[in-house]
Amino acid sequence: MLSGIEIKEQIINQLKTLPVCKPSSNMRNWVVRCPYCGDSLNPKHAHFSILIDLQSDAPIVYRCLRCNESGILIPQVLEDLNLGYDQSLNQQLKLFNKLSSNSS
Repeated sequence: MLSGIEIKEQIINQLKTLPVCKPSSNMRNWVVRCPYCGDSLNPKHAHFSILIDLQSDAPIVYRCLRCNESGILIPQVLEDLNLGYDQSLNQQLKLFNKLSSNSS
């Protein structure tokens, strides 16, 4: 089983493959195009923020600053972002979310 940090690092690496992926200065928030509202007319602009804190066991959460879609990052959201289907990573993410929710 992957550690929480390894799961988060894999997701960050997947996010970096998207056409628009901008990290915040503290490298905790990753902004990508929203798969739900389409963001803005400018294809280089994004509002979908994903909080990935490598320093804690907190779950990965997301929020679109335009349409307010939000929640805990689950495999379906990864698919909605067109990141492909990685069965192993999806199973690890489900388990990580379950464990991090129980410890909160």
